[in-house]
Amino acid sequence: MAQTHPNPFRCLDQRQPIQDRLRWVHERLLAIDDRLERLAFAVYQPRNDLLSTFVSHNSHGANLSFYDAPLAAIPSLQALAGSRSCRVIDDMASELPRQSAHSRWLLEHGWRSSYTVPLFREEHLLGFLFVNGQKPALFTPELRQRIDPHLELLGAVLNQELSTGDSLRVACSWP
Repeated sequence: MAQTHPNPFRCLDQRQPIQDRLRWVHERLLAIDDRLERLAFAVYQPRNDLLSTFVSHNSHGANLSFYDAPLAAIPSLQALAGSRSCRVIDDMASELPRQSAHSRWLLEHGWRSSYTVPLFREEHLLGFLFVNGQKPALFTPELRQRIDPHLELLGAVLNQELSTGDSLRVACSWP
């Protein structure tokens, strides 16, 4: 007799808010390693060179919301976008400049390790995925290999979410 089971791919359900879908992926990451305490996506707006918090989820503490910064003011992220490379920071306390509000917020909340993944649609930068933990040197090659498929899935979900928004903006601009 056929059996039914809950859908294991809830993050693909576009009827769910993106915050819920990000939380679902974050829960999968926490099942892999409970020290992966923060997952966030900052969207890039090329028309004004602005990088803005789009969605984030922490396993504890406050989320960083409504934060904007010009990409031009963040050379390290500009370099990642230009090279299409990912970045691991083993100890943000010793490696991050404290000039930006974002860096200060991360450090004040105890974040020590960071894994940053730029996302693209064709040649266009969509933004950056950030995974953070409070333990230094968290993102070993082995851990990254285990979490990368989840981040790739989340990247596809975010790409679709932003593509839908782009389509709505274009449709609304017609005379």
